[in-house]
Amino acid sequence: MAPPYGVKAGVLPILYIAAYVVYRHELALYEERKYRPVMTKDMLDRFVKRPDEFTFQRFKITGLRSTIYEEYCKIINAGTEQTVVQLVAPLAQFIGELPLYTLKTKSSDISEKARKVRNAFEYSKSPEHLLFEDIPHALGYEEELQKKKPNLEGLASSLQSCLKELKDAYPNMLEQQVKMLLEAFHMGENTSLADLRSNAIGRYAGLDQYTVDVDGLRAFIKRITKKQGSDEEWLENILMFLGQKPSKNWTDADRAEADVKLSDFGKRILDLESLRLHYDKSKEHMDGEFDVILLKSLKKGGEPIDEVVAIDRKRKEAIQGCKEELKKALSEHSNELQLAALAEVVDEFLVERRNSNTNKPKSSKVRNKIKEVKHG
Repeated sequence: MAPPYGVKAGVLPILYIAAYVVYRHELALYEERKYRPVMTKDMLDRFVKRPDEFTFQRFKITGLRSTIYEEYCKIINAGTEQTVVQLVAPLAQFIGELPLYTLKTKSSDISEKARKVRNAFEYSKSPEHLLFEDIPHALGYEEELQKKKPNLEGLASSLQSCLKELKDAYPNMLEQQVKMLLEAFHMGENTSLADLRSNAIGRYAGLDQYTVDVDGLRAFIKRITKKQGSDEEWLENILMFLGQKPSKNWTDADRAEADVKLSDFGKRILDLESLRLHYDKSKEHMDGEFDVILLKSLKKGGEPIDEVVAIDRKRKEAIQGCKEELKKALSEHSNELQLAALAEVVDEFLVERRNSNTNKPKSSKVRNKIKEVKHG
């Protein structure tokens, strides 16, 4: 715009863009100091209005950088000459397309080296700095770069390994969630996703009728028994319910919360399954309508003991007197002591019942063995 040219302001964007198109493979474009891999239509509109917010950087590859450059070419279009921008653009695009979970997770599923490479892309100041300093440092070549004749053999394969690790992080997390579902539903660990879904629908269809909607258990059962959609959509629907957001956008805290919920729902579903099985068995010999109640005792360091009982009108009448005596005896104590007494009575009763059930077959076997000895 200054002498001797005096170019008008309206012509400048045309000259800028013409230069960018000609040298685009050597130029890095920045908008408000943020690197942009490509010039989009929206960016072009903003550039015409506010060219002062855009800057460009041109790169030359010489000396040590040519050695690093050769390592990158082994990964991207090996055998052809690539500029810095041509090298960094597909790498930046690859990182930019990773799920938010992969970009944010600090779990041990991703190695420290892969996390450093991921962070290098996030915090790098420029493509030049990223390629020739940040990535080599993340891969452990920092000391090597200080030498007069650095040995950078293996940089390409190390970077490729980290990129593969980042690519596989989210699919691996989904596989782990499938394993947790299998564990929660007591299915074999080698069961496929399709069989997991089929078995869940077969076992738990209609089970939501055996619970009030406490903490979303009924909604969870409806999701695991849903028949519409693909297997992948079925899984994502469950994970979204557990984590309260799409699994691709999970944080480590979301994943931990989902795991806790799944474990809790899995235990409660097994209880409901026991209730339904006992209900179906009891229907034939019960008098009219009846209730099915699950008694369970779980002590610290011990295994849970449970028993299911069906109570119809006749049984309710038969136990009325005993029930009143128990209530009267309990009423003489505080609420805490009442709970303590009930807990101990239920626990002792279930333990004795379990022991009596396990001893019967053993005593029978002993008697049979004695008979065999006598006859022998």
